[in-house]
Amino acid sequence: MFALLASLLGGLGLFLHGMTTLTNGLKMAAGNSLRGILKKWTHPLYKGVISGFSITALVQSSSAVTVAVIGFVNAGIMDISRSIGVIYGANLGTTVTGWLITAIGYSVHIKSMALPLIGIGVFMRITGKNSRKGYLGDALTGFGLFFLGIELLQDGFGSLGQNLDLTALASGHFWTVPAFVGVGFLLTLVMQSSSGAIAVVLTAATSQMIGMESAAAAVIGSNIGTTSTAALSVIGATSNAKKVALGHIIFNIVTAAAALLLLPVLLRMVGIIQANVAFASGPAGTLALFHTVFNLLGILVMWPFTPRLVNFLENRISHAGPSHTKYLDKTLIDTPNLALDALGMELERIGRKLRKLLNNLLYQSREKLSSQTRLETLELIKACQGFAMTIQQNDVPFNLGSKIPTALRVCQYYRTIEESIRELHEMQVLLPATIPDNIRERIEEFMDECWYVLKLAQNPCAEDFENTDSKLDHLTGVYHRLKETLLRAGAENELDISRMVQLLDYYSLVHKTMERALKSTMYWLELRTREETCPTE
Repeated sequence: MFALLASLLGGLGLFLHGMTTLTNGLKMAAGNSLRGILKKWTHPLYKGVISGFSITALVQSSSAVTVAVIGFVNAGIMDISRSIGVIYGANLGTTVTGWLITAIGYSVHIKSMALPLIGIGVFMRITGKNSRKGYLGDALTGFGLFFLGIELLQDGFGSLGQNLDLTALASGHFWTVPAFVGVGFLLTLVMQSSSGAIAVVLTAATSQMIGMESAAAAVIGSNIGTTSTAALSVIGATSNAKKVALGHIIFNIVTAAAALLLLPVLLRMVGIIQANVAFASGPAGTLALFHTVFNLLGILVMWPFTPRLVNFLENRISHAGPSHTKYLDKTLIDTPNLALDALGMELERIGRKLRKLLNNLLYQSREKLSSQTRLETLELIKACQGFAMTIQQNDVPFNLGSKIPTALRVCQYYRTIEESIRELHEMQVLLPATIPDNIRERIEEFMDECWYVLKLAQNPCAEDFENTDSKLDHLTGVYHRLKETLLRAGAENELDISRMVQLLDYYSLVHKTMERALKSTMYWLELRTREETCPTE
């Protein structure tokens, strides 16, 4: 019995590890390709369904696609209405696992296919390291482990069927179907993988441990079980992530309810299709076809109600308050390009806050800077620093890893700007009320130049932004003329020495803060690239 359990656990472990390695390898190898597909192919609804299905079929993980969708919604590349179509397609894409098991898992000698894939994949990983070649090697290795796990599961269930009697559970009573729905749900909940649960159900049905109706009910349960993954993934996440997850949960529950109500009809329909089409024979083929049919049914049922679903999601979950991050989401950490997109958007939001505070302080009402506002801004900056360091702890491609120090540098600029705003606010109280006209003219000239630099920092798409170095040099020149004027006024007793020092300190800090404001935007632009920030029509 111990050997049997070891075989089952080992097969399941290989299967899940293979799925994880395959998914991560393809995600990393794809790079920005995933971004391009989801950005361009998500509207109208049918394109979103096609995209969600295609990508899920490729990476063998609806969770990975859902995470990508969350990232694009957070980054403003995709709205909730577009994400719903991708979610529909991702659920349909999970049916490909069953077809893979049916077409390959039971029709060829698995080891003759799996072992070469593992060998080639490992060689590509060793020689490719953190390049696209290395990540494709991970995907091949994961694919091989995926099928080795299926073989061990098949052998284990074949032996288990001779020693385990499931007639009590599958006895045909009224509670048989709900019981197996629960089995599928629990398998997915424990493994956090609907593909893993479906593999277990398919191999159990092929080994004739359970009947077809019971296996179909378990497949429905596994579909419901994927909602647990979505629900767990958005604990403490952003409101956009919660909207996407809730849309996923609603779709899966409606689809499962429709499949349960029509279970006998769907099984008969599957039988008719099998009898007239020369494919999908055997229990595994029946279940793979059933899984596909009821997910298609779910899409057809939900399609007319999609606008209402979108409105419900938009109105049901409100955005977090100003003291919370809007774009950072822990579910994005395993997808570095999406995580960096979210980080760039959050940093842009903080930059706008700081520049608005600076503008109000120097040019508008000079309103009192509340400690609550400062605390909120500092918390946002700390959250971005922590998020960047968490990304860095993962396996990040070199071209993306080089952006993390840039993000941390932007955070440091923001922290310094925030401290300068506080100091400037305190220094304004001590500034002299009366200033000689010649000094006032220099101050106005300098502040006009600062206003222009601040405006430029706010708009990196402006044509003048290409010449930021010359703009900073010009600002420095204007500041030095103001400094010389103040020093001369102090030396000639035109201005009291203590007042001269106060003005020198104040405008020196203004000068440094404006430089930091523009440089922070320059470095932020390296995270997002000019093409993303300023798209051409």
